[in-house]
Amino acid sequence: MKTTEIKFLQIYKLGLYQPSPDSEIFRQLIEALHGTNEEEWAEIVDIALIQTVVGQVTDGMMLLPHNMQPSRNIYFSLLKKVSDVETENKRMNAFVPILMYKLIGKGCHCLLLKGQGAAVNYAMPLHRQPGDIDLFFPQDDDYQQAKLLLEQVSDRVGGEKSGRKHSDYDCAGFVVELHGDIHSSICRQCDKHLMDWAKRRIEPIQKLSITEAAISGKPSEILIASDNFNVLFIFIHLLNHFMNGGIGLRQISDWMMYMDKNYTKINTKLLEEDINMLGVRKFWCLFAVLAVEFLGFPKHHMPFYETGQEEKAMQLMENVLSTGNFGARQKKKQLPVNANPILKKLVTFAGQIPVYSRNAKLFPGESAYCFLKFMGSAVRDI
Repeated sequence: MKTTEIKFLQIYKLGLYQPSPDSEIFRQLIEALHGTNEEEWAEIVDIALIQTVVGQVTDGMMLLPHNMQPSRNIYFSLLKKVSDVETENKRMNAFVPILMYKLIGKGCHCLLLKGQGAAVNYAMPLHRQPGDIDLFFPQDDDYQQAKLLLEQVSDRVGGEKSGRKHSDYDCAGFVVELHGDIHSSICRQCDKHLMDWAKRRIEPIQKLSITEAAISGKPSEILIASDNFNVLFIFIHLLNHFMNGGIGLRQISDWMMYMDKNYTKINTKLLEEDINMLGVRKFWCLFAVLAVEFLGFPKHHMPFYETGQEEKAMQLMENVLSTGNFGARQKKKQLPVNANPILKKLVTFAGQIPVYSRNAKLFPGESAYCFLKFMGSAVRDI
């Protein structure tokens, strides 16, 4: 890794874990940051944006001694970005409970996946970069009814993906995704059993407040699945994107923070059965080494952490840094929407090759499987 990437990770860990300035961990983290110049700070900010962790990097910056902080321009630029993230989170925290309340009131029972349900596990929940609103409907009738309801109130209806119970909408300034099933493209075993696993593990369903103070007369709670479901689903979600495009540290942070905050409530024996049944143990074990050795995660809170894969974990870390959030670096090279559709597909195809090539060094069989599925999908879309 480059020096600026190492410094970026130190600041990110400061913001994510919020160690006491008197602690040995704090002193170790800031040791590498002495002498960081303006050019390095600018690159650190760029990495934070691509990795979608500008909130955590800003929180880390705020913990630094005054003489180690960046110039006023960078300092206040980061504060402005985090202020925007806070505003968007507050809007979403107010909207999601109302949306779920109205859907459930119409008989469309649903659960929130990831997103604001994951943010509550952060030291600074409002500083997690928000994304889409993902709702899961275990019953098909509820999913179909919810589609009709969203079509009536949305500014844009994205339609349903072929062969999937997955539709998306622009509603009240947010992208709302409805899921009537859960799919992946990771390995045959996971793809085959994922939906059956999901239906078995969603209970016990939990109520969760995501607002700092309930607004009088308005809903303030959401429904989420069990802790065992959530921690593994968040991992499966990041793994699916990692294998087929790329992920940023936000997805890994969601997984780590959920595991850390809910460690005592997660049934690790059941979790082990599930990751074995889905065929993702090798992935979990390598990401566990990444979390502990490179991202500061407490070893005693990480199930199935084993030493001996540090070199592979370094390669994994470099893969994450080279792709960015949902393949952000690759997407910069894609052609505009109005470009020639055939040429656009060819450019997109060429951009995917390095992703599968990098991943093949870590997971050769699974990368070949994902590449063949991608090829099949690309051919069908021509």
